[in-house]
Amino acid sequence: MKRILCAAVLAGASLWLSGGPAHASTVASIKVSPGWTYTGSGKLAVTVACPASDDVGVVFSKMLSKSVDMRQGGNLLIEVTDQTKAGRYEIGLMCEAPGKWAVAFGEKSVRIFRPLAGWHMRPAPALPAHFKPSVTVTT
Repeated sequence: MKRILCAAVLAGASLWLSGGPAHASTVASIKVSPGWTYTGSGKLAVTVACPASDDVGVVFSKMLSKSVDMRQGGNLLIEVTDQTKAGRYEIGLMCEAPGKWAVAFGEKSVRIFRPLAGWHMRPAPALPAHFKPSVTVTT
């Protein structure tokens, strides 16, 4: 507890001495729709936005083989294959300033289910009607 308090005080003091944060907001906007899907045929729509227009958004998750740079912002379509294990995954967004400094962070959680053979499962939710991906990746 003392270490956390000390780190918070030091971070606040360094921001006060430097004149404040370089960006007005330190929260990146990430939206994932739908919140769950199935392995094999599922799709996830990810919409990202960084606080400043010149920031580069980097989307990362354990389900992705490598991180995805979203240079112009925009939309990411994740196609879930059979190789993805069922479970809960976090999809994160880190916004980097032109000097490669992380300035904002956002995170959302999604669930991936494995369809049961021989059972009537409800269909996976559809993507939003207005969604147009600028980048598509498979897991």
